[in-house]
Amino acid sequence: MHSKIPACRDALEVIGLGERVDIIFDLTVNAQLRRDLRACPKETNKRHTVIAPEVVAHLLWALLR
Repeated sequence: MHSKIPACRDALEVIGLGERVDIIFDLTVNAQLRRDLRACPKETNKRHTVIAPEVVAHLLWALLR
């Protein structure tokens, strides 16, 4: 954590950070993990965090360049 940005080895741990995370960019190619990322907030009733698809990440990257 050199830059004071938390890093997680398990992608689903990020969901557990609750309101400390506003958006998660789903850049995985793993179909099961993709489903799990979307199901976890619903199952845990944590609705603060938004799961953004890969296309949104690419759009932001293009706009920020």
